[in-house]
Amino acid sequence: MAAVISLAQVKGGVGKSTTAAGLTLELAERGYQVRLVDADANHHSAEFGMGLPEDGNLSVVPKLNPDLAPGDHGQPQVNEQNLFAEIAAAEAVGVDVIIIDLPGVLSRVGLTAMMRSHLVIVPCRDSMMDARDAISTLSDIELARQSTGRHIEARGLMSAISPTIETSWERAIREQLTSNGLSMLNCAMVQREAFKDMLAAARHPAQISLDQYDPKRRKAKQIALSKAAENLAALGDEILGLLEALAEGKAA
Repeated sequence: MAAVISLAQVKGGVGKSTTAAGLTLELAERGYQVRLVDADANHHSAEFGMGLPEDGNLSVVPKLNPDLAPGDHGQPQVNEQNLFAEIAAAEAVGVDVIIIDLPGVLSRVGLTAMMRSHLVIVPCRDSMMDARDAISTLSDIELARQSTGRHIEARGLMSAISPTIETSWERAIREQLTSNGLSMLNCAMVQREAFKDMLAAARHPAQISLDQYDPKRRKAKQIALSKAAENLAALGDEILGLLEALAEGKAA
């Protein structure tokens, strides 16, 4: 059975799609068969998937029609009616990890995904508004637990944080989320321009060619992409460790 990870937050703009894409690329880079399921009507993850190579060990659904705009009503949509079928289809072909990018609003598809997930990651920036909505998301996760009688692990993830220092707001938000029952991942997603390069190229930062950049900028870009790759590696290590602990019944 595939491990199912949902990226959930009832507030948009907190880094769900960037984290989902980065984690998908990192796990695929390690040899796992990964499927990224885009359940957000904005289709950010599905649009990212249009740039992926066809022969890799990762895939993205829905598969958008390149002749239509991502928001076109003619594009396919993953919703609460077909989400379980998408998960079953991924498992049928031997996918190891299914990552679900959920809408940035409270939704039925979000609750449906949580009910099927082993792990729900809740991204949160260092702002009180994000923290409030992360706590609201935790209430939805608890509803999914009660509805299914299953243990569903939840972890907060600080996103778009400073690459140099821990700000007082970041520290305060971590403490607030923890005190409200949301355990935090040790790793965070740092604010880096290299993640924009990753999304545009649909490639792991370690695999992005420097040839496309101005020769004068290549050294700086190489360093930036290397830092982004290190960030994803740390996130991948922690997520895989957590999944292993969940499988063994040892997660805190």
